[in-house]
Amino acid sequence: MQKRTQITAALYSRLNDWSAVRKTVMGENLFQTPNQNTANADFGEIKRRLTTISDEKIALIADEDSDTSRLINLLAIYKTYPLFRDFMAEKVFDRFLSMIYELSKWDYFHFVEDKKVIDEKLATKNEITIQKSQSFSFQILRETGFLNGEAVVPRIIYGAPADIIKEEGQIYSRAFLQGDKYAGNIG
Repeated sequence: MQKRTQITAALYSRLNDWSAVRKTVMGENLFQTPNQNTANADFGEIKRRLTTISDEKIALIADEDSDTSRLINLLAIYKTYPLFRDFMAEKVFDRFLSMIYELSKWDYFHFVEDKKVIDEKLATKNEITIQKSQSFSFQILRETGFLNGEAVVPRIIYGAPADIIKEEGQIYSRAFLQGDKYAGNIG
């Protein structure tokens, strides 16, 4: 999905019109999908994520620097999926501060179960949906270098991504596992 996101971001940066981007992606089969339904679904998901961030950030995703692109894409994913962001900002960041770097799918499931108590909408999610969410979250963490097997990999983020994450606020700094230096007053 990263490459497709970069293609979409580059087109949007150039055309600044979602309809024109969609028409180009579909008309030229830029995603190189076997069928139109897959291309439609992927485009819809990518657009949903990218519309949560500014045009300047979309342009950074289009950039060929894959690390910056992945990190800004992860920011868009966090904005689209607050449960995933909260899992990282609350559960994983607390473990990171405690120097517990092992992360299993059960950590995610326990986190979701705790959240169900206070979130009616989440309480209605079935087990299969939660399993897919966990699998998706861990896959994204592996692709962005925050997870290697079951080990959380703390990363030092610098340059434009670090500035952007800091501007987003403490919950995002925590979700990117950035310490006090980036997250402000973490207590």
